[in-house]
Amino acid sequence: MSKYDVLADYLKTCGKTVIRLSFDTIEEILGFKLPQSAHKFKEWWSNNDMGHSHAAGWLGANYKVSNLSQTDKWVEFTKE
Repeated sequence: MSKYDVLADYLKTCGKTVIRLSFDTIEEILGFKLPQSAHKFKEWWSNNDMGHSHAAGWLGANYKVSNLSQTDKWVEFTKE
């Protein structure tokens, strides 16, 4: 079980094809702060689950990151 499973569960039950979440909202869902790398590096949000439990979470929920603004601190997920 990954600490990011709660985000996957949220996405699975949101009922939306496209959902935009602020970093703050994601942190509320998770119950902890995102790592600094999520704020600094767009690669953290890549749709590559090879060893990345956070990406495995949204990919496992059949979502991909489709848009991102690290300046405005939001990420958009789109259901596959």
